[in-house]
Amino acid sequence: MSTARPQSYGPFQFPDRAGLTVPQFERAQRLGLIPGPDLPGDRWSAAVFDGAVARVGAIREAVGEMPDIGATRAEENLATGRRTQPPWPPARGGLA
Repeated sequence: MSTARPQSYGPFQFPDRAGLTVPQFERAQRLGLIPGPDLPGDRWSAAVFDGAVARVGAIREAVGEMPDIGATRAEENLATGRRTQPPWPPARGGLA
């Protein structure tokens, strides 16, 4: 069994080894907190990975825990969070 450290990380290895979920990783990239791949084949170098891991606490704080979801699921999450009912009528699809 090899315990050698990877020289590069793919789009699933990077978040997994950094302790981020894939949605957190993708959001961090969109926000510019983690740069795009710097190696061929859509891979990140160990240097980029190490830089992100050094800031992983701040990255988690910035991107939050909730994955990106649609309006209906967001409404459901808000309803089960601080309130029992959201302060607006339920979404029914389409514009009124």
